[in-house]
Amino acid sequence: MKKTLLFTLLLLFNLSFSQDEVVHVDFDENGPNVTFESWNNSSSFALTANPVQDEVNASQNVGQFTAGADDEGNFDSNIGIGITNPTTVFTSPFDLTSLNYFKMKIFALEEVTLTFHLENSPDWGNFHEVSASVGPDELNQWVELTFDFSGITNIFMNNIVIKVSGTDWVVGDYLFFDDITGPELYTSPAFIYNPENGSTEISVGAIMDIETNDKFYDPGAVTITDFSNKVALRVDDENGEDVPFEATISNDSKITITTRVQNWIIKFKWAMILEVLRHFITVFLEIKPNSCTSVLVR
Repeated sequence: MKKTLLFTLLLLFNLSFSQDEVVHVDFDENGPNVTFESWNNSSSFALTANPVQDEVNASQNVGQFTAGADDEGNFDSNIGIGITNPTTVFTSPFDLTSLNYFKMKIFALEEVTLTFHLENSPDWGNFHEVSASVGPDELNQWVELTFDFSGITNIFMNNIVIKVSGTDWVVGDYLFFDDITGPELYTSPAFIYNPENGSTEISVGAIMDIETNDKFYDPGAVTITDFSNKVALRVDDENGEDVPFEATISNDSKITITTRVQNWIIKFKWAMILEVLRHFITVFLEIKPNSCTSVLVR
């Protein structure tokens, strides 16, 4: 009974700890040298003194967002400012499974809508956005906005872009922002499986991918060129007969596996085993004719 109680308490403690908000940028103790920029040199960022120190935000330094036009005089409120060199600020992506929201403090002089844009650097096309607004009763004071990313589990989000829009928001308008908090960064690699890890009834002719938000390397951070003793397809289990396959790797982060088996009418269930972090990966695809096996656990 004591062991069960102890386990429950530890589980609850760990769960509570994982839900803590992390202060990523406050321009004081966290990210004092962080800067933002727009990709087309339109809207701009400046580090400045807090215009009003109050109970919501008593910090010394804050960021200033100023709406601007590009070199051709075009204004587009959909162009925001993102963190400069984000991978040096966020050394790994945000773990949205540990916490599904971000918060940011805003001091606005007019009614505006803030869009919190999460993206992958350098694949800018991989992104998610959530918006929140500052109302008429919240002007000229610090307010904290929450951006809810519930249901988003993208493992590649490692940059923040701030966008501002509003009925009266025009070139030259500005606001202040501070205290960007959110989920912790990944402390170990995360993976995406296609087919999904542990899937059953998958055709043997399927193309299989394993992708990580870290890197698959040979020792010494060397790109894998020889998959011997790193990827294996075997009948039944890890001790079974080898099945011929081909494997390739792209961007040191995505392994694609295809079988070279012909005229086999079989189904399989697959699982991945990461044996040495960032060094090599061993994959066993468990194959049985006309049946499925359990997930291989070592």
